[in-house]
Amino acid sequence: MKALMLTEPMKTEVQDVPKPVPGPGEVLIKVKSGGICGSDMHTYRGHHPYRKPPVILGHEVSGEVIAHGPGVTSPAIGARVVVEPHIVCGTCEWCRQGLVNLCVNKRVPGVGWQGTFAEYLTAPASVCHLLADHVGWAEGSTIEPLAVSQRVYSRGQAKPGEHIAVLGQGSIGILVTLLAAHGKAGRLFVTDVMPYNLEAAKRLGATDAVDPRNAELPAGEFDVVYVCTDGPEVMEQAVRLCKKRARIVVVSLFSRPQSVDFNNLVTREITMTGSQTYTREDFVAAANLVNSGELDMSQIITARIKLADLPGMLADIDQRKVVGIKTVIDFD
Repeated sequence: MKALMLTEPMKTEVQDVPKPVPGPGEVLIKVKSGGICGSDMHTYRGHHPYRKPPVILGHEVSGEVIAHGPGVTSPAIGARVVVEPHIVCGTCEWCRQGLVNLCVNKRVPGVGWQGTFAEYLTAPASVCHLLADHVGWAEGSTIEPLAVSQRVYSRGQAKPGEHIAVLGQGSIGILVTLLAAHGKAGRLFVTDVMPYNLEAAKRLGATDAVDPRNAELPAGEFDVVYVCTDGPEVMEQAVRLCKKRARIVVVSLFSRPQSVDFNNLVTREITMTGSQTYTREDFVAAANLVNSGELDMSQIITARIKLADLPGMLADIDQRKVVGIKTVIDFD
């Protein structure tokens, strides 16, 4: 089969590699679509702490079950599925609490498990979720990043009518914006430095969309602030936007130092929390939103390419030549 291999940082090629065989409890999936994620780009640049070349990239995937390993009867042959891309131990203290996102023995594509930018993939049957017939393969592959954003959004405990700010409108931030609009936010204020991202956020329901470099941010007006970028001074901005008793949820990983006025956290009783990937419940919630038709994920897909085009696309994304939200790879 053909797969996209990162051979060294910043160098990829489509290679012929052995087709995987499903083991006990696994299914073989014919990959139909996959999405490019920011963590793929971290790996591409050689910055990822765990995924190291040589490695097949990718973890956002949809496809068709074409074979069962020993002991598997479901999902059925021919089932349309999306993969929840982590294999957890089930026995550590975090797994026992249902917090599989914090599993200390977790395996993910590219770390103890083949990446998904390949024509075929094996996966435990237990991490395969059905994709409704009316949902396109490309839209199905966006369920994984939606699950990340679903956890971020739910960690803020946002209620209908509350004023919400989302800082950063990359693929995760803009999906948090989509979820906040779906959750009937009151004022929905977003920031980004890319004009395209700001316009896209307004199409998805943002009431205000500004470049923080060119605008004075409103102070003390928001119930929930979601931090989805590591931009300069973003944590100071987040605190400044909060009203008393507000909640801040941080999903960004930071490449530069940040400062926070902790006096404001204390005197206004602001709560700050982090968000790491997703639990099974988050992934199921995201899949249900897409399968039910409540969310139209075609709105965030801005480029569709073939596997042969992927090396060039990764280079273009790295060099900031690509304007858009989500690029997906069509395998058919």
